[in-house]
Amino acid sequence: MREFSLSRRERIKKKKEMEAVFSSGKVFRGDFLMLRIYRSQESKDKPRFAFLLTKKIKTAVARNRIKRLMREVVRQNKEKFSAGDRVVILASQQAQNKGLKEFESEFLSIIQKAGIKSGA
Repeated sequence: MREFSLSRRERIKKKKEMEAVFSSGKVFRGDFLMLRIYRSQESKDKPRFAFLLTKKIKTAVARNRIKRLMREVVRQNKEKFSAGDRVVILASQQAQNKGLKEFESEFLSIIQKAGIKSGA
């Protein structure tokens, strides 16, 4: 069961890492998702991810559902990112009404814009 989840090593937890992504990362936008991607040249560990939401999503149920959908899409597509990538995924208020298929198509179109191919 563990192989189907994002491990702790695959999540951005440190403030320093998050600041690096926000200060030096490139931004790619979709309709309701935004990715900030920072490619670290010296790091050879697995790509790492963080998930953020706007405060305009009022209920905890809606926020948690969106985070689950984002984690699932990343889990299914994490092999497309290369070692050293740091990715922050932000969801807007419009994400409340979307399903898994919409999240996946939006995510894939954004990473295509970003020029990310399998392990590139």
